[in-house]
Amino acid sequence: MNKRQNLPLAALVFCVMIGTIPGCGSDSGRSKRSVIDMTWSGGRGYSTDYNRSRDRYRGLVQQIRLYDEKYYESHVRTEDANGNPIKPVEQVVFTESKANVPVKSVTTAGVKSKTEQGKGGAVFLDANRNEVRLDDYLGKPVVLVFTRGFPGYICPMCTTYTAQITVAHQKFKDAGAEVLIVFPGEASQVDEFIDACQQIAETDEVLPFPILIDPDLAAVKAFNIRADLSLPATYIFDKNGDIAWGFVGEQPHQRPSVAVLLEEVKKLK
Repeated sequence: MNKRQNLPLAALVFCVMIGTIPGCGSDSGRSKRSVIDMTWSGGRGYSTDYNRSRDRYRGLVQQIRLYDEKYYESHVRTEDANGNPIKPVEQVVFTESKANVPVKSVTTAGVKSKTEQGKGGAVFLDANRNEVRLDDYLGKPVVLVFTRGFPGYICPMCTTYTAQITVAHQKFKDAGAEVLIVFPGEASQVDEFIDACQQIAETDEVLPFPILIDPDLAAVKAFNIRADLSLPATYIFDKNGDIAWGFVGEQPHQRPSVAVLLEEVKKLK
């Protein structure tokens, strides 16, 4: 028996009306939820938990210079032009298509500059705090995505982008590519980030790629993408570890679409 059948009738009516419980209610109700609330609310719905609620983030406006709720709301669509609900994973449209990172400027050994990064270069930590190096993945294309981390709040653009890659992950796998998502900073907010990504992707499955930590921001600094924590950055490396394509945005919505990433990855086969 599924979750919907286990719910009392009154609860079913309520969740159909507000569409806040995954697996409950019509597709229309679920789809009207904004990815902002799905990112900034705990408990897989509209939470009153102050540790992860919109009230908390509104309170951060005075504390965090770069926080702007209206900015995020302006880049999220919950309905199309005809008033039909848009699925959460499609509520943010990423359109950047032209690389703006010089080819050969970055390798798996870090930024090529007067300061040699040494063997292995950028080092990340996995969920168990084991070291992960980019050159562990030599021999296959790698898509490396830097999220913004936790500059006081989780970015809805980062969660949506990760969810879009989650939904398309089999296509990356079929193209022979590995996907790595970097969460700069310490790991304390990673579970909230993953939970929001799962909600937006509408899946309870474990994310199909590693979420790596850059605790001391060494990789962020090596790639020259430091901001509040990190600028939104996406790189594609070829099987030899050389950069084949890269884009670094100034604002959270500035990222290449998944279609662009797949097109560039397929060129490397």
